[in-house]
Amino acid sequence: MTHAGPGQLGGWTYVIGGADADQQEALPPKCPRCDADYRRRTSDTPLRLHRTGFQKACQVVPGALARETPLEQNGKLARKLLILTDSRQDAAKLASGMEQDHYRDMVRILMLKALDEYWDSFKAAVRIVASCVPDGREKIVNLNPGLRGVLSDPQGPDDEQLAAQFQSSSAGLYQELFNWLLDIPSVNPASLEAMKGMIADYPGRVPLTAIRDRVR
Repeated sequence: MTHAGPGQLGGWTYVIGGADADQQEALPPKCPRCDADYRRRTSDTPLRLHRTGFQKACQVVPGALARETPLEQNGKLARKLLILTDSRQDAAKLASGMEQDHYRDMVRILMLKALDEYWDSFKAAVRIVASCVPDGREKIVNLNPGLRGVLSDPQGPDDEQLAAQFQSSSAGLYQELFNWLLDIPSVNPASLEAMKGMIADYPGRVPLTAIRDRVR
């Protein structure tokens, strides 16, 4: 191992010696970091090349090309792309892999969108519901003074849509919010406690289950 000086990082040097050096593998059979030993395995080395796989490259490049290609041209569908490969097996793996990776990318996008909209939809729902119930704002502020500014803000142009999203994804919480502000007995005590927890925790961490339910 090479010793690092100030401002440097240490590393390992793999040296092949002996009379049969030209017959040895180019990569070591044992990992210098974790000691994984591949000398008795079918693979010759635990080290892997840091490169982008064929499937990922074929997903990124066609995706960019598809976005640059007009959807229609002369009244006909123009956004078409053909990918060729030498092997039927590679073609089958590529088609399945691209579809799966595209699905995963879309799920990631939806998760990030759900994360961004979580508190926005909650604030919109609380603002609209509290404005419909006498003394509703005071009851919410007593539970979390940090929501005073949210409740005093005028309704935005997207509040109704965001509140509808919250009602759709969290119908039980939305109903318990109404019941609680109107002093109506709870239908689902668990949802009532969860709703009060959201009010008390704002603006805290977003529960993973809430992101999951919204993405679904």
